[in-house]
Amino acid sequence: MAEIRLEFPGSLIFGNKEILRLGSEASSWGERVLLISDSVHKSTGTLDYVKGILEKKHLKVLVYSDVKSSASTFSIEEAVSLAERSHSQVIVGLGGVRTLSFAKAVAFVAAGEGNIDDFFTDRVTRRIVLPFISVPTSLRDPFLLSESCFITESRQRTSSISHLPPFSTKQIIVDPTLTVSLPAKYSLLALMEILLSSIEAYISRQSSFLVETAALDAIGKVTSVLDKISGNQGDLNFRKIACEASVSSAMALSMTGPLPGLMLAYVTGSYYKVPRVSLVTTLYPHVFDSSIYSSTDRAGQAAKALREGLGWSSLGERDSLSTMVRSIIARYKLPVRLEEMKIKSDELSICSDITSALLSNVNQTVGADSLFEILRESF
Repeated sequence: MAEIRLEFPGSLIFGNKEILRLGSEASSWGERVLLISDSVHKSTGTLDYVKGILEKKHLKVLVYSDVKSSASTFSIEEAVSLAERSHSQVIVGLGGVRTLSFAKAVAFVAAGEGNIDDFFTDRVTRRIVLPFISVPTSLRDPFLLSESCFITESRQRTSSISHLPPFSTKQIIVDPTLTVSLPAKYSLLALMEILLSSIEAYISRQSSFLVETAALDAIGKVTSVLDKISGNQGDLNFRKIACEASVSSAMALSMTGPLPGLMLAYVTGSYYKVPRVSLVTTLYPHVFDSSIYSSTDRAGQAAKALREGLGWSSLGERDSLSTMVRSIIARYKLPVRLEEMKIKSDELSICSDITSALLSNVNQTVGADSLFEILRESF
């Protein structure tokens, strides 16, 4: 059994309208706030709504809302400059995985005594970080309950996982009402990422009884709403269950650390500048078929949990885990090939090399050849 290590950020607040507590929480750490968001939240009104909550507590709020899909180290330096000029005391991240990782990097670099290169290469030797508050809005974030973040270098499009010192994140506020504006297709893909990454955590060598508990909870919750959430976009009950699944999945992944399937999707998406969430359905069937997980005896148990959670008569007791996953993907007409996203095959080996190096830096040995084979089969 894998070693069990629990080390979560400061505290987590969960529930509908809990975002209203953001002003009180932020004021505990300072009166000058840099609110970092992606451009989508400007058009939905979410950014102004959250900014207003902070301002009601008489906080001075400056906004950086230029976190785009291609955001990388160059953009982080822009936001750091803004934080330094405004003497920001608190960093609030509002958005998805990319935005929250971006905001964590800003919290580190803007505190001084370091630069983005130190953070990108994970040479974090000091413990001084601006207080960071995380407000996720995308249903899924594998790094939610850790001090890790996924960063992409601007020039070479290489990716790395960097880490803040322990307890740099002071508060996480998960409010299902902030996810209502997500498009139905995106919500479905986000749920699939939660589902498939939770399965990977469950069958991984890093699994433990606590990982199993959290991963199975996430699997059960996702399968209970998978059919419902796309057709009931504004139903907060389904959104709440989906957010609960996201937290459980993040808990499992905080204990296993980064895993090959999910990191391969993240690295490939960043390199080709395509949405990472859209790659999970193309890669994971081949991940579960690969040599990486060929020796595990947990796949059958995961398949049973899927079958019982979904309750579909089309899923047979002898169906393998990857067969069931392919059935789910086909049912919802989700992406199955990398070429559907106009990804060219001539640079796939670069992605497998980057992923292998990234995993080795977090004490996981997965050969680039095995990862390339997954990409090749997915193409």
